[in-house]
Amino acid sequence: MIGEPSGCLPALVTWPVRRRTGGRRRVARRAPAPAAETFGRGVALRGRLWPGAGPGDSAGAGPVLEDGIVIVDGTGRIAVIGPTEAVTVPSDLPVVEAVWIGPGIVDAYVHLAGTGRSPAGLLEDELRGGVVAVRDLGSPAGLRTGGRGRGGPSRSAVAGSGAGLVLEVGPGRPSGGRSSVIGGRPSVIGESGSVIGGPAAARRAVAQLAMDGVDLIRVVVAVGNQARGRRAGVRPDEARADGEGAVATAVLSAVVTAAHAAGLPVTATAMSVAAVRTALAAGVDELAQVPVEPLPDAVIEAIATAGLGVVSTLQTTSRAGRGSAGNAAALHRAGVTLRYGTDLGGPGTVPGVDHRELDRLAYAGLGRAGALVAATAGSARAVGLAGRPSDGRIIAGQRAAVVALAADPLIEPAAWRGPSAVVCGSQVLRQ
Repeated sequence: MIGEPSGCLPALVTWPVRRRTGGRRRVARRAPAPAAETFGRGVALRGRLWPGAGPGDSAGAGPVLEDGIVIVDGTGRIAVIGPTEAVTVPSDLPVVEAVWIGPGIVDAYVHLAGTGRSPAGLLEDELRGGVVAVRDLGSPAGLRTGGRGRGGPSRSAVAGSGAGLVLEVGPGRPSGGRSSVIGGRPSVIGESGSVIGGPAAARRAVAQLAMDGVDLIRVVVAVGNQARGRRAGVRPDEARADGEGAVATAVLSAVVTAAHAAGLPVTATAMSVAAVRTALAAGVDELAQVPVEPLPDAVIEAIATAGLGVVSTLQTTSRAGRGSAGNAAALHRAGVTLRYGTDLGGPGTVPGVDHRELDRLAYAGLGRAGALVAATAGSARAVGLAGRPSDGRIIAGQRAAVVALAADPLIEPAAWRGPSAVVCGSQVLRQ
């Protein structure tokens, strides 16, 4: 390794065809591969160059150079970015030619544990597939990999919540630390989650996670009053059992208050209308997934008014029906920021960029350009991740997190299946 640690996921080189697997929490494996290549003076990438969208840009906006050059220096930072005719490339500098060059993808929702794979192996495959940073939501204690000055290059691009917290109120509350079925499938927290039974327990749990050095707190909100409302013939937006709702809000509010006092944001998995209402009332900072129960207009507007971002995971939740797709479209129309996340570790997921998730974001109204923004600058700003290793753009002076593709992903999103090259810090992976 040259210079400082790369600030990116560990990487090996090979691009075999990935196979998709069914079943619960199985992730495809890759063949063993040699170590990533490092470079001395640097490397240049040339092609149609999209440096990413800035905070003030509309979806997919930002300058596009039809023939652009990115030069990464020997320390792994962007030295020069510009049109080819305006940039002098040293004669001894290797040049990677590609059809399209852009920022690496950031996945705001993964699970590194419980997949049957080693977390290190998953991270290696993620980088080979063009994912330069991930946010791990729900690993057990031994895998709490928050990036607050911990670990080396293999850990510095991972933000983590540690073991998730499970808030369950109402019928069907489980025992033994397991969470109930949410949205038609078991919660991904499983045995690594801690069921919190009251405000005092909530505060203790947050204090322990803060001591463990996590980057954010994740809570699964399972409020059991939804079915009761249906039995009583009440519309979903009116269904709320006052006792259960009050208890849930009090406990989740204790989580949020304790987390914010510790400088930690809170993301909530809330898949039903009642759970979303509880999350809003408690003041969470983000919804970790698009809910699966159709949301009424009033709840959509409340999410928009609160300024909450929402992580997509639409490919995974499509197993529960079309509710999440309809909610995503409604949230987008209301001006809510949708961020790319795959629920890696869930059924049918594989490491690397999931072009199906990008397509579902596009169909929700973002278009392919907007989906790409959601997967770069958008997901890089997810709570607890905060721009590690970059802010989802290619900017001179920043650490490199650049991907080169053999086709334009705005035309063919499946180009993400096998990047021509990934440059992450002082590592370069070439097909």
